[in-house]
Amino acid sequence: MPWSLEGLLARGGGSLAGLPVENRAAATLRLQVARTPAGLLARLRRQTMIRFGTAAADSVSDALRGGTTETELDRIDDWIVECGSADELLARLRAG
Repeated sequence: MPWSLEGLLARGGGSLAGLPVENRAAATLRLQVARTPAGLLARLRRQTMIRFGTAAADSVSDALRGGTTETELDRIDDWIVECGSADELLARLRAG
């Protein structure tokens, strides 16, 4: 049966306790990966691609290649929602 992390957490009352062991292990691994800088970067790239297209996502990936902190990635996550265009997002990235 297909499952999503969000569905598992919802059924588990916001935690992984009480889930079948195999689902709990998979969800725990997925959460750990999602919380790493690489996981956060992958999420930002995906969100940028959905909102602004592949070219913008490639530009964001290139701009972040030098390394960023988790706080910076969180700020960029906000910008993806706030910006009205890919150009605005890329300008904010360049400005820091």
